[in-house]
Amino acid sequence: RSFLVANRMQQVPQLSSEQFLNLEAPFMPEARAPDPPPPVALRPPVRRAVSIGINYLSLPPNQGRLSGCINDSDTIIGLLRSVFRFEDSQIRRLRDDTPGLMPTRKNMMEAFRWLTGGASVGDEMFLHYSGHGGRQKDANGDEATGMDDTLIPCDFQTAGQIVDDDLYATLVQSLPRGCKLWVILDCCHSGTALDLPYKINVADGGKSV
Repeated sequence: RSFLVANRMQQVPQLSSEQFLNLEAPFMPEARAPDPPPPVALRPPVRRAVSIGINYLSLPPNQGRLSGCINDSDTIIGLLRSVFRFEDSQIRRLRDDTPGLMPTRKNMMEAFRWLTGGASVGDEMFLHYSGHGGRQKDANGDEATGMDDTLIPCDFQTAGQIVDDDLYATLVQSLPRGCKLWVILDCCHSGTALDLPYKINVADGGKSV
């Protein structure tokens, strides 16, 4: 169509459809190999959730502290319990105002492994993080920008940040087909922090993607 328009053709073909058409898919269904059958669950589905809120209370005032991240975690956990019917035994939380629940790098990585470890068909997993997000130089050359996106634990000054490569390897890479993982990252540079292959761009007006 663009060629015809550019050459001032009067009649330009117009494709219309009652339903959305994926023009990258084979036109004839039989030209595509059938999808494999859905996997069979070998045990009852499991639900797990992790919520992390970091206000960085170890930092001096006005030097990186946040004020609402622990409240965000409280709100998310309330929703998990009251709306989505999660049991307390299915939820783990980390927050830096409680000594036994500190969101250190070690504790965060352990929580991520608990969340997705042993995941199977039908499992539902949910991760919420509210805190600082950052960027640091890409160490293995897999980023087009030359920078890794990071989550920043409360002990980042001594333990370092958690890079997107580690997040992908721990949370995404080993997930089997047939389970679901929802992730909410309320931080800077969160859109690419899991190194996922696709991004969603919302059109002007917010009515389409």
